[in-house]
Amino acid sequence: SAFKGMSLWKRVDLLVNGRTPLAVYTSLRTGLRFAIGDVPGPMVKACVSLVTEAHSDDGLPHTLEHLVFMGSEKYPFKGFLDVIANRCFASGTNAWTDQDHTAYTIDTVGAEGFYKSFPVYLNHILRPTLTKSQYLTEVHHINEKGEDGGVVYCEMQDHESEMDSILDRRMRRLLYPDGHGYAIDTGGKLEAIRNMCSIDRVRDFHKKFYHVGNVFSIICGKVDHMRVQKILEELEEAELTRVPADFKTPFSTPVPSLSTSIVETVECPSDDPSHGGVHVAWFGPPSRDCITSEALDVLFNYFTDTAVSPFHRNFIDIPEPLASHAGFHMSEQTTSCITLGFQGVPADKLDQVLPIMEKVLKQHQEASAFDAERMGFVCQQAVLNAHAALETGPSKNVFHSLITHQLYGEASSDDLEHRMNDAKVIEQLAKEPMQYWADLVTRFFSAPSVSLIGKPSETMIETLAEKESSRVAAQREKLGCDGLDRCKADHCKAVTENTSGEPPKELLDSLMVNDFDGFDTFHIDVYHSEDAASAPAPVKSILDSFPFPATVHHSADTRFVELWLAMDTAALTVEQRKLLYVFSELPFESPAVVDGQERKADDVCCLFTRDLLEHSLHTGFSSSFDRALVLWLKVDAARYGNVAKWAEIFLQGIKIDASKIKSIATRLAGDARENKRDGNYVCQTAMNGITYRHDSNAYIMNELILQKVHEQLAKEVKTDPKGVIARFEELRTTLLSSGFNAHVLCDAAAVAAGKQPPTKEMWAFAARDKATPRLNFSFGEETAESFTGKEIIVPLGSCESSFMIQNTPFVCDWNSEVLAPVLLLTQYLSQCEGPLWKSVRGNGLAYGIWISTNVDVQELSMTIYRSANIPEAYAKVEQIVKEELTRGSLDATQFEAAKRSLICDLYRKVATVSSAGSRSVLSVGQKKDPGYLRRLSQTVWDSDPTKVLALGTAPILALFSNYSRAVCSHTRQAGAIKKTFPAVQTIKIDSVPITANS
Repeated sequence: SAFKGMSLWKRVDLLVNGRTPLAVYTSLRTGLRFAIGDVPGPMVKACVSLVTEAHSDDGLPHTLEHLVFMGSEKYPFKGFLDVIANRCFASGTNAWTDQDHTAYTIDTVGAEGFYKSFPVYLNHILRPTLTKSQYLTEVHHINEKGEDGGVVYCEMQDHESEMDSILDRRMRRLLYPDGHGYAIDTGGKLEAIRNMCSIDRVRDFHKKFYHVGNVFSIICGKVDHMRVQKILEELEEAELTRVPADFKTPFSTPVPSLSTSIVETVECPSDDPSHGGVHVAWFGPPSRDCITSEALDVLFNYFTDTAVSPFHRNFIDIPEPLASHAGFHMSEQTTSCITLGFQGVPADKLDQVLPIMEKVLKQHQEASAFDAERMGFVCQQAVLNAHAALETGPSKNVFHSLITHQLYGEASSDDLEHRMNDAKVIEQLAKEPMQYWADLVTRFFSAPSVSLIGKPSETMIETLAEKESSRVAAQREKLGCDGLDRCKADHCKAVTENTSGEPPKELLDSLMVNDFDGFDTFHIDVYHSEDAASAPAPVKSILDSFPFPATVHHSADTRFVELWLAMDTAALTVEQRKLLYVFSELPFESPAVVDGQERKADDVCCLFTRDLLEHSLHTGFSSSFDRALVLWLKVDAARYGNVAKWAEIFLQGIKIDASKIKSIATRLAGDARENKRDGNYVCQTAMNGITYRHDSNAYIMNELILQKVHEQLAKEVKTDPKGVIARFEELRTTLLSSGFNAHVLCDAAAVAAGKQPPTKEMWAFAARDKATPRLNFSFGEETAESFTGKEIIVPLGSCESSFMIQNTPFVCDWNSEVLAPVLLLTQYLSQCEGPLWKSVRGNGLAYGIWISTNVDVQELSMTIYRSANIPEAYAKVEQIVKEELTRGSLDATQFEAAKRSLICDLYRKVATVSSAGSRSVLSVGQKKDPGYLRRLSQTVWDSDPTKVLALGTAPILALFSNYSRAVCSHTRQAGAIKKTFPAVQTIKIDSVPITANS
């Protein structure tokens, strides 16, 4: 081209919320775009987004997204992309399909791996091979029994009969004209995948949307702009001829408005006929109006956040609750769509939801209905949360804002500025009078809407199961023996074709990062109160203020303070433990003494919205060591005193109130019913019942396990409020008498310079006569003595897919010599395009398969996730694991990839300053020193395959000789699974929860 070598890029520079530099580049030749966000930390996170619009239900965007990973023109090898990613310090790649775009992601530790893998990724996206044999295994095929399979097919099976998915699909049909880009199911409906989708349709779809003019690459991390630009200039040069001259901007068909409101009842299959759901939708502002969109987000927080919010007060926190959850969501589209979902609605009250919703919205068309003080606090909290997002998930925010800009923000010049500075936009909104908010309600919520009432039906499970069985039988009959043999031969041939080519060694070697010299991590200094004397002055003043054991995790990279205040629950009885879930919600919904005076629950909510960014009371640290009950609070560093103030209020100042106990217990029982529809959750819960001691928090602190306890509590508190309150008071006394331990993540200098520096008086309430010991945990302390030899299956009617978990004991600590070999071998087996991935996911037997290690619980687990055929998938897993580990040698390429992808997984856990802080706190319980991650990574890097096999084989093989297993499957698949595993006991979903007096 005549322009070759000329720099034809327009560059725009911004600061994300005044802090993170962001540069956006647009090519003047083709419109190709890329952006680089200068995000600190060890990871480089990249996302390639393309605008995609489909007009049919066969899931073209989604099937194409899957097929992109099957090989490209330059690299025609199945799974090559993930093999390369793993060798470049990534842990595989990922992608998602949305209604209006498809996005491909890769996270690498350090920039070198990114520079090597990114061009390979782009070649796959723009030039995939898209063969018929790939389509058969990855999207859809019929097996020799006449059943349907394929990775996409398995994935979508799971969504077909979920109430939320059914209501969402129906909602689109009613809001938009037939075939409109917003009306269809981009994931794919099963019937359309079977009968309409084809490789030719996928190829046409690719040709239409996948070209450089429609590509936006977003990179967050420490990378060299010139190197990224060079990669993209080479891509553009190679792809110039393929940019269509007449590319019509997607989603330019106008969305007609609704002329009248529609209300419809939709029957949905459900194992629990007692509760349903209600979904309501309205049209919102055009997406380019991002200020109104931001305002609506604030309004939604005001409406539904915390117990003081209007929706909580009218639907949830009432004597006979109408829902267990109510939440707004806005999908930004050419004309955005606002949805309001009510979950856990009692079936006999489904028709009461809409009239009360209309009443609440109507009231808020008057400025006087708004609490101006609370709205001020909600805005102030939203501003702080926008700043905090730069520390908790910076790349996620940048991806979301830039993709929405790519889709809908082109026309407006200040669109990017507003999207990247939401904190500034909210600061302006905070100045608006209450009439502004009332006008928003009038503008959007007095317009016509679509309301769907999701009515649960048990009989529908049977009907659908029969219908599916007869469809498969008819399909089998139509194919006949010859046809079924042909299906089997086609599938076998496809698998062979997909895996026939092997990438040459030189190519693999050229695409591997060969240096490991540690990565740019957040520096956190750890100081314990036991050696406070030697700590720097600002740290010492924090440690000295605590009258109990404390640890400061000091980092100069944070502007916030996070407090973990831990109590030991060892002294609780099982009966007290059963109250712990409700107890952990009570502080945030109860009246309390604040600054010396009694305040109503609503006032308390308002005040903590003003003072705290986040709050929770839960067991454990990052899902480990559940014996601890932990109050976690987050504040702005300038207002450090608020953590002590609210710790005192939440733990000592709250007034335990019968009506609050009842509404929380009722809500949690409602949540349990929702969770019963989730096969993965049910399978995990069933496994917990085998693995953990039944008197432990790890087992008891689960909504499904406690469903009957919560239902009973809600009844009991009506008949004997004093007795129930006395039990909660006794629980609180027992907990507080054990004393506290604290962990604080902060920049100690910023705390010292703030408006509320630490003093001993702040924590005077927590002083105890005798010294509190430091909390000490032992590994596996909540794990059952012997949990092997137990096998259960929980059949579900509302879950199309099947899930399986198999566990074996693994005795080991974080410094044990067997740990790195086991971590490496499980990574080798489970990694993207590793042996298990190829044989199970590659053959369309399941969506996911992995083996994982949990040192804190002392177990190894094997998980089969979303499978259409558990017996076949399991047989394959056992065969492959045994073959790989007993062959006597490992594949060198895969072994090198496993080292790098494991190191990536280890560093990913400390990718942000906030996650690095949480890990630092967990490390104290795990008895790791601050240099541990670096040392473990070095051990992994230096590992030798022979030694790894020698030490790591036996613990993993035990998964197949000394194990327990839990399965959750659709009712109609349970028979075949029980035939394969004769020792499996069937447990009905209603017998999973424990009773109040068991």
